Amino acid sequence: MKKKKKKAEWRALHDGKAEFLKILSDLNSFYRERSRGTNVMISHFREEVAQKNPSELNILLMKFGYFEFLVWCEIIEETNNRAESWIHIDGISHEREQLKEAGILTHPVFEITCMNDLYEKAEPNIPAPPEIE
Repeated sequence: MKKKKKKAEWRALHDGKAEFLKILSDLNSFYRERSRGTNVMISHFREEVAQKNPSELNILLMKFGYFEFLVWCEIIEETNNRAESWIHIDGISHEREQLKEAGILTHPVFEITCMNDLYEKAEPNIPAPPEIE
């Protein structure tokens, strides 16, 4: 019997914004280090987001695969809000699944907050951002 796939829904991140910023900061550092000496473009918007106070951000998440998320982030400014979206592949959640299948349940990866953790505790059933509808 096939599992019925759930309809993708947007969720608003409220309490997990600081954890989101930690994930984003870690990824930005990884990409910055990996791109040294190459022409790889680093997202200036995501670099800026990682430096913001959580109260200056609106963050929406939509899960569309087992480990894939569409992230929409808005920087709230006095004169003009700016927003961008990107795809996030949740490697931590993927690693957890592989370890569970191998019967390993005490690995440190289970202590790391991942995008799936944030999605699960985010506010469900939020309308899509206007740019993405």
